[in-house]
Amino acid sequence: MLSENLQEELISKNNISFWKTWKNKVCNKPGTKIRLQDNPSPEVAAEKFAEYFEGVCSPNSSEFNIKKIDEFNEKIKKYSGCTYNEKYNITVQLIEQSLTKMKLGKSSGFDNITTEHVVHSHPVIFTLLTKLFNSMLITSYVPQDFGRGITIPIPKNDKLQGPQSIDTFRGISLSPILSKLFEHCMLIRFSKFFLTSYNQLGFKPKSGCQHAIYTVRKVVDYYITNNSTVNLCCLDISKGFDKVNHSVFFLKLMKRGAPSVLINLLYYWYSISYNCVRWEDVLSRPYQLLAGIRQGGVLSSVLFSIYINDMLDKFSRFGCYFKGIPVSAIMYADDIILFSPSISDLQNMLNI
Repeated sequence: MLSENLQEELISKNNISFWKTWKNKVCNKPGTKIRLQDNPSPEVAAEKFAEYFEGVCSPNSSEFNIKKIDEFNEKIKKYSGCTYNEKYNITVQLIEQSLTKMKLGKSSGFDNITTEHVVHSHPVIFTLLTKLFNSMLITSYVPQDFGRGITIPIPKNDKLQGPQSIDTFRGISLSPILSKLFEHCMLIRFSKFFLTSYNQLGFKPKSGCQHAIYTVRKVVDYYITNNSTVNLCCLDISKGFDKVNHSVFFLKLMKRGAPSVLINLLYYWYSISYNCVRWEDVLSRPYQLLAGIRQGGVLSSVLFSIYINDMLDKFSRFGCYFKGIPVSAIMYADDIILFSPSISDLQNMLNI
């Protein structure tokens, strides 16, 4: 049976399916099934994971959250922002361009639709999606299913010896493919409102971890060569993804002058965002994402960068300079390295 599956994929010249079958059937090691503490049933485990992730994706301070919700609701009533016009309309060409950015061979969400379904559909689908996406933008509305996600618990520790605790897992989320396609279109159309500091080297095209490492090395070498000390502080704010206050980044988009239709659309989208946990083919109850960015969403990483962008701007008042350019902080995704020629400046940066 295995050889027949591999032969079919090889004959059809489907490289992705071939290697996916190979990894699933050949490369999996026996005895790697994850065991949880107290050995719960799949149904109980799924509910426990849902309870855990629901707590993770909740505001740190209910008082602060309510305050910001009230502030946003008050300001959005009087907000106009950049005028929405035809230049922001989504076209067939834009959808085709966005589709090329989506990877094949990825798991589907609740709708069981994959990228391959769209790629191999009749060309009329692009016309239909164009009308649908433009209607959603104009009305600041998305279908309910666009807010539904499936969270898959993944162990943080590669060594799976013995029973594992629920809190040693992180979640990766699967979103509907059509919602991702829509987000890719938005990312291109509204790109000028999503610009962030050049010191953030993550979540950007043609920029990767190697660029961040190179930049850090050049800054350090520059100060050492000029007989100066340089102090570094490494910070990991990975938990910040789950604690982003929704109203705060809506307010930040307002400061950037983003069209009101875009802000209202994102506001509605996050208000209907729910996830379920899948554990051994069992789905938990849905839980609402009251804080944090939508994992699995294309726009999520960009919104996180916008959320913390003001912090990078504040850091530029302290720390190091490289040939007149402030490089007090270099960030790649959720990892930050602070630079300062003195300990006192470094402490000032940490107190921001």
